[in-house]
Amino acid sequence: MTESSSAASNPHVVIYQNPDFVGALLQELLNEGLLVSGESESTRKDSSQRTRNKSGGVNLSAKAALPVAGGIDGSLDGLLGKTSNDGTETAAIARRQYSYDLAYYLQLLKQRLVGQIIEIDEEENAAGLVGGEIVVFTGRFRANEINAILDIATPDLVAAATKFFARSSARPHVDNDDFDIARLKYDWEAAEQEATRQADLAYAATRALRTDFRSDSTREFYCELGGDLTAVTVCDATHFVTDDQDRLLDGRFTVLGKVTTPLEEDVPVLSRNKILRRLNPDFVESVFDQLTDAVGSSVPDQQQIRNLLDSETDLPPVDVRFSAKIEGQSFTVLPIAIYI
Repeated sequence: MTESSSAASNPHVVIYQNPDFVGALLQELLNEGLLVSGESESTRKDSSQRTRNKSGGVNLSAKAALPVAGGIDGSLDGLLGKTSNDGTETAAIARRQYSYDLAYYLQLLKQRLVGQIIEIDEEENAAGLVGGEIVVFTGRFRANEINAILDIATPDLVAAATKFFARSSARPHVDNDDFDIARLKYDWEAAEQEATRQADLAYAATRALRTDFRSDSTREFYCELGGDLTAVTVCDATHFVTDDQDRLLDGRFTVLGKVTTPLEEDVPVLSRNKILRRLNPDFVESVFDQLTDAVGSSVPDQQQIRNLLDSETDLPPVDVRFSAKIEGQSFTVLPIAIYI
């Protein structure tokens, strides 16, 4: 089923839409501005008229005996009539106010783009993609692993953890045989100052790292389209319709967007960073591999955990594997709208 036929038969629930993109594209296609609101007025008048006629005849005759010769005879004939007119007139005025919201213009944009949208569902359809083309694809999404960690490792959390470990490692030793309260206070104060210094440094470093990854304003998701093809979907955090910006991880969604990079092979995950992109991807991969090995060897009682789970795997209970590259082929998209 094509995008146009699906849109006509199945209404959508939108979880992300960029009003600037929708408005700009539609105005370019229509070559005119977009109405925000409107008002209409209609008037109806009804009138009716009724005429009534009433008529009758009269005949009067009289004979009177008077003291004259022959008396007097007389008669009176006549016609009586009455006409009345009744009329009524009623008027009704109806006023309507209505607005054109983004959902209407998104649907209109999709209709206007029929025949210009490239539907991507496998590598063959993505071959030859260039920047600026409009594509649509449907799939399941996963988060960028580093951005997922930065969502949890906030500057406040990293600073608090650093301060805790610094305090623990520099805890003054209390000797009951040679107890000096003044020396103990001095050691505690020196340890506290050192812990605060390290915490401040960790806070600043985490803030800088989040800035380099643009994690406060940008959400990056990977949509696996089958085979080794991945669509890197870069979303502005302010344009999610739902409060939960990770709603995209809850199922299969359809993305309508503009391609920003052509098809590339094994793209480093740090390629969109300003500073960290200078790191050698192979070096980053080796660091991640060493981290995985270190966690696997440091987790206590792994054999007990394996026995409990009745598992024969040699992998550590905690999966800390990170990939320094987007394996296979991938392209980057700025979404216009994401819906289901």
